[in-house]
Amino acid sequence: MQDTDGDDKADVRKTLISGWGTFDTHAGPSNLQYGMDNMIWGTVGYSGFSGNAGGRFQEFSQGVYRFDPDMSVFDFMTPTSNNTWGFGFNAANDIFASTANNTHSVYMGIPNTALKGVEGAAISGSAKIDGHYAMHPVTAHVRQVDVFGGFTAASGHSFYTGAQYPAAYNSAAFVCEPTGHLVHVAQIVKDGAGFKEKDGWNLFASADEWVSPVEAKTGPDGAVWVLDWYNFIVQHNPTPTEARGGYAAENGKGNAYENPCAIKPTAVSGA
Repeated sequence: MQDTDGDDKADVRKTLISGWGTFDTHAGPSNLQYGMDNMIWGTVGYSGFSGNAGGRFQEFSQGVYRFDPDMSVFDFMTPTSNNTWGFGFNAANDIFASTANNTHSVYMGIPNTALKGVEGAAISGSAKIDGHYAMHPVTAHVRQVDVFGGFTAASGHSFYTGAQYPAAYNSAAFVCEPTGHLVHVAQIVKDGAGFKEKDGWNLFASADEWVSPVEAKTGPDGAVWVLDWYNFIVQHNPTPTEARGGYAAENGKGNAYENPCAIKPTAVSGA
């Protein structure tokens, strides 16, 4: 978008990329970040992509991609195992991500393009590196529909880049778990040619059932800034059946379940 006449309104709008899947809106593109190669990097969930980009037709599902701002390049870099809501570079510009459903830390070592045509090589240059299952909430009031007690909605994978925290945070990435009301510290350590994650416990956790962190990043002051969705129910499409409470949810636009939003008033007798 561009404002050419100075009225603070975008009078020029240009579509750079079309083809993002919209059948499930919680599985679309996210996490756009400027990379060390002057490319824009991002992630996408299982709604995927199908369209023309970078001068050719491309089709892919969940994973990591990058593109040049002028769209001369658009590359799918690596697939991931699930809905992908987190992305980050460490200080050496190594590439990491987090996904839903028990994979809160992923390392990408080799892009897809380097593996194509190599006999016997799987077209997947990324690996699950998280070293533990459990998250660590400070309240029993945790609502999840799968990966119970673990990272079912891991989002964010931003590394600490300030100088205000202790040295132990120099290799720490912050992975949010909104269903657990917490920001997890993922300690990323070298492991041969790659990395592995160790449990650094929490940066913080809340007993407030509305607290739902979805992103945590280092701010210009060296502190960690947290984006809190602050939502009591962190769900998109659980679609409960009639057997569960007598109400059968329906999926609507974007595959999100429809909440009954109108309550009929009832007559009250007496004063």
